[in-house]
Amino acid sequence: MNVQSSEFVEVGKDKRNKTGNSLRFHGVQLLEMEGCTWEDSAPLGLHLTNGEPRTNIRESLFTRSGLIEFNRLGFNAINVDFKL
Repeated sequence: MNVQSSEFVEVGKDKRNKTGNSLRFHGVQLLEMEGCTWEDSAPLGLHLTNGEPRTNIRESLFTRSGLIEFNRLGFNAINVDFKL
């Protein structure tokens, strides 16, 4: 899955959001995210499963959107900035 040059503004903070994430990826074996921005949104959620998933998040900015939530290590965050 590729997610590129996307903006997420005020996403995922509604009380009906049961995951608590703006985006949640569960079991994705190949995820490439680049040039994305989050602003005043719920955190990005990654649930890495069995196998050898490849998850790369590059050149992205999270402003008042928490840290990336994950169940285990196994992803790369390259030039990712957080402004809490």
